[in-house]
Order: sequence, then structure tokens, then C-alpha cells
Amino acid sequence: MSGSTLSRRVSEFLGVELFASALVWLIALASYDSADAVWFFNTGGRVPPANFIGRVGAFVAELSYQVLGFASYLGPVVLFVVGWHQFWCRRIEAAYTKLVGVALLFACNASFLSLAFGTLDPARARFRPGGYVGEWLANQLAEYLNRTGSIIFILTALFLSIILSTQFSFGRLFAGLWRRTGELTRRLAGSVREWRMRRQRERQREEVLKKHLERTGASTATAELLARSQPPARSPVERPKKEPVPPRVTPPPAVRAEPAVRKTPPPAAELDLKTAGERRKGSFMLPPIALLDSPRHEQKFDERDLMDGARQLEEKGREFSSRDRSSRSTPGPW
Repeated sequence: MSGSTLSRRVSEFLGVELFASALVWLIALASYDSADAVWFFNTGGRVPPANFIGRVGAFVAELSYQVLGFASYLGPVVLFVVGWHQFWCRRIEAAYTKLVGVALLFACNASFLSLAFGTLDPARARFRPGGYVGEWLANQLAEYLNRTGSIIFILTALFLSIILSTQFSFGRLFAGLWRRTGELTRRLAGSVREWRMRRQRERQREEVLKKHLERTGASTATAELLARSQPPARSPVERPKKEPVPPRVTPPPAVRAEPAVRKTPPPAAELDLKTAGERRKGSFMLPPIALLDSPRHEQKFDERDLMDGARQLEEKGREFSSRDRSSRSTPGPW
């Protein structure tokens, strides 16, 4: 068996022992009876003792109550926490600081119980609420701070002992309480707002019902049915915001280009027969026939000029998200 395995087994064994000790201590405190025979305290008590743990339990309970009073119930809790860490092999961080915090926690609880409740003398339990330790500390504090100042000092030391002995944070506690309080407040405000809106709708329906009865003299059932059919008015808070809707633009109808029909010019002989008087139609003079003659000179184009024009056309097309490219360029009609 390796060393790490042995150490883990020992740690688990100690954890189980601490669990058992905490349970025995708690049962002994809960079943305490002052009439039990206890070593060094009450040797003439009844035999056997009424304590569930027997003579050992009666002795542990009597000793705990006489020394710490009701603060003794913190003992099983401390043993259980230490046993939990031992059983799972968890290291207690800042062990000495937490030990000081636990000792301060016992002292603060015992002294506070002594100041708050004084001396209890019930029929079957004759011990001080804070034990001898709590009574001594309470007397020392009361001598210099009186009762009120002693209680304030003890409560302050109690908070400090909780911080030292645990990882509890009062800052996180107060932040969580503030957040929960804010959520509850918002929910309550929302419920009140909804209730007021329902009341407003009820009043509006009653007004509609009253007006309908006054105007038509109809029965109550008919008027109530009419009032319920009316849509409830929205308050300015409840009214939804209207988003601006852009105007709908209807595109103009596409105009289909009619295919150009090439008309064959009449023969030159027929055109020559028309006189200038026949070519005049009212105040409009028809163009001369010489416009139909073929051009005398053929215009030539530079290929580089055509390619430059094509590139400029492609650049203009990119501005309108057009990715077409020209493979060749030809001059248009002139």
C-alpha cells in the first residue's frame, strides 16, 4: 500500500471518528438530566443515569453546560465540520486563524447568553446560560462598559469571529439581500400597475354601460355585452410605439420597346415627281430627299478609344453594383 493511499485511509478514519464524536456529544447534551450520577459533580445521583449515552454522556453534558452553558451546542457543529474536511482529505486553509475565530465564537456566545438571560434556575437544569466562562466574561465587560456597551461589544466580536472561522462574507450577503429586495419591489410595482390598469378598464366599461343605458334605455344585460365588446383603451404607458413605415414606391410599368420597322424608301423617280408644294404640309416643310443619299466619307475609329470608353462604362457600372465586363467594343450608329 502506497503512502498516499495510507494517508487517505487514515484521514477517512479520523473523519468517521469525528462524525461519531459530534453525534455522541449532541445526544448527550439533548438528553441531559441534572439528577444523573456524574463523576466529580453529583456522585449520589440515580443509577443507571437517564442520559442516552450513559455515565459518559451525563458527565460530558454536565461539564459542557457548567463551563459554556447553551453555547456548548457549537461543539458538535465544529467537530462535524472538521470531520467533513478530514473525510474528504480537504486541507483547512488558515487553520490557526480559524482556530482563533472558533475560540472567539465560543466566548462571544457564552458571554452574550449570560448578559441576555442572566441565571436560569429551572426544576431539572441548574446551570448558568453561558456557563462559568460566559458569566466571568460578562462581568468583566459590564464593569467597564455596563450592560448596553457590553452587548454591543460582544455582537461586534461575534461578527468578527464568524468572519475569522468561516469564509462567510457579510458583503455578499447584504448585496444578495439588496438585489432580492429590488426584484421584489419591481414585481410589486408591476402588480400594482396591472391592478390599476384593470381598474381603469373596469371604469371605462362601466362608463360605456351607463352611457348606453341613458341613450337607448336598453336592458342591463345588453348594455353590459356592448361594453365588453368595446376594446379597452390603452394608457399612454401601455400604448405601443408606432414605428415609421417607409412609403411604398410603385415602380413605373415597364415599356416594351416596339421593334423598329425599316421602311423601304420609295424610288428616287417617285420622289422627284413630288414638287415643293406637295412636300409642304401646312406649316411643316418635309426634309429634302438628299438626306437619303449614302455618306460620301466613312468615319474611322481608333480601337484604343473604344477600349477606353468600355473601361469607363465598366467603372460606372461598378458604382451601381454591376459586375459585367465587355469582351469587345464596336461603334454605334452615327
